[in-house]
Amino acid sequence: MILDEHSLPRNWAEPSMYSSVAKFGDAWAEFGSSLVLQVPIASLAGETNYLVNPQHPDFGQLQFGELESFSFDQRLFT
Repeated sequence: MILDEHSLPRNWAEPSMYSSVAKFGDAWAEFGSSLVLQVPIASLAGETNYLVNPQHPDFGQLQFGELESFSFDQRLFT
């Protein structure tokens, strides 16, 4: 399942919206409509995270691809 930015409130990435956006994620996990949920990252425009529901019936069949190395740009920490 993909959660598109356009389906979220306009100000979804603001810290004050955390609890309402988190409620959506909680409902997704509880309802179990999909094994994986693709969500936009609030702090990195254009990037996504993937949430995995370990309680989903297909969790045991989940497979991951090759690991890729990643390093944070040091400018983020200054």
